[in-house]
Amino acid sequence: MWREFDAFCEKQELFKKGDLLLLAMSGGLDSMVLGELMLKSGHDFQVAHANFQLRGQASEDDARFVEKWAKKNKVKFHLKRFDLDASGSIQELARKVRYHWFRELMSEQNISLLVTAHHASDNVETMFINVLRGAGAHGWSGIPMAENQIRRPLLFASKNELRAFADQESIAFREDRSNLTDHYLRNQIRHHIIPEMEKISPNFVQRVSKNQLQLRRSLQLTDALVQAMNPRVFNWEQDHLVIRPQEIKPQEFVVDVLFLELRKVNFSLEQCELAADTAESGKVFFSESHELLIDRDQWLVRPRSNKAQEIDAVEIHPDMEKIIEPMPIRIEVVDGHSFEIPTDKLVAALDFDQLKFPLVLRKWHKGDRFVPLGMNGHKLISDFLIDEKVDQFEKERTFILESDEEIVWVVGHRISHNWRITENTRRILLLTLEQ
Repeated sequence: MWREFDAFCEKQELFKKGDLLLLAMSGGLDSMVLGELMLKSGHDFQVAHANFQLRGQASEDDARFVEKWAKKNKVKFHLKRFDLDASGSIQELARKVRYHWFRELMSEQNISLLVTAHHASDNVETMFINVLRGAGAHGWSGIPMAENQIRRPLLFASKNELRAFADQESIAFREDRSNLTDHYLRNQIRHHIIPEMEKISPNFVQRVSKNQLQLRRSLQLTDALVQAMNPRVFNWEQDHLVIRPQEIKPQEFVVDVLFLELRKVNFSLEQCELAADTAESGKVFFSESHELLIDRDQWLVRPRSNKAQEIDAVEIHPDMEKIIEPMPIRIEVVDGHSFEIPTDKLVAALDFDQLKFPLVLRKWHKGDRFVPLGMNGHKLISDFLIDEKVDQFEKERTFILESDEEIVWVVGHRISHNWRITENTRRILLLTLEQ
């Protein structure tokens, strides 16, 4: 297995000698075999063990076992104990906090990649779980070998092969007795479905896993081709993704193309189908992590946020040099003589002596109106933003600056005509919205 491990890592370009890696080690068969393989191959790595304290003394024994192995092999060891309190899935919560800790460790230790011990049997089990949940081709392809900073170099080997190798090399490991029960769906598949399939085809796991790896590569190729064929469809603007479904070519694959992108932020195929069928501007769809808004002829996608924590209004005084929240704005008072009026929308130059302080920076409200620079009459902010082709997400982030309850600047867009710079202006309040 030594040679197979090295060949697989090299062929799939998972990592190379010299990379500093973080190995997630539980003490079980899979991670202990992976640890020995990485030692033998000469990789530079550290070990991280998450103790969720869910099995009493057994959890503590796992931690001591992994720590002893690390000390014996002169590998840097990291341990963190967690106290989980969840009304939902303990497994899901444990996964989230574990990976969050791994990312923190990698940042602190300047580690480039996380290595986990997922293997071919895990991959096949995941396929069955995804099929039962109604996943598409990406679900059938199982667990990716390389995903962001995560690498899974054991996907070439089945559980039985790992166990045989551990016996052959006398590799010690600990058995988690919860794996022996049928309490979890994965265990039911492991104990009942896969053994039946192996009766029909003794090499079932290896054959399916090999096909999964090929399917994963085919899907990666499809992703690349879709992006190349549709360069105008997906564009990032500030903190959200803008999708233009009408630009998808050919149109008969609209839902398929959209799902390829939106599955990355946890939207289902069914949601993509519903969104593609709706013509209702303002309709919102939610995944567990993101929201999708139908905004006229485009879709807007952004992470879900806790709006209750957002700042609604702040005061600006003439002696201030800068504010950070709700947005970074640099504040200056400059001489009005020989001043060159800026054309940048991110800069507001206002007649200082016409202003009444403190100024108030707040979110715009329905019914707000101002006199846009270059106009004589008032205009509703809502109409102004429509004319400026501001999308719905940007509208929600738009702030206005008030002087004595009169709007002097729609931040990032236009100042009011009534506070413009004239030949009589002596002092200028210069506000710069920093990106």
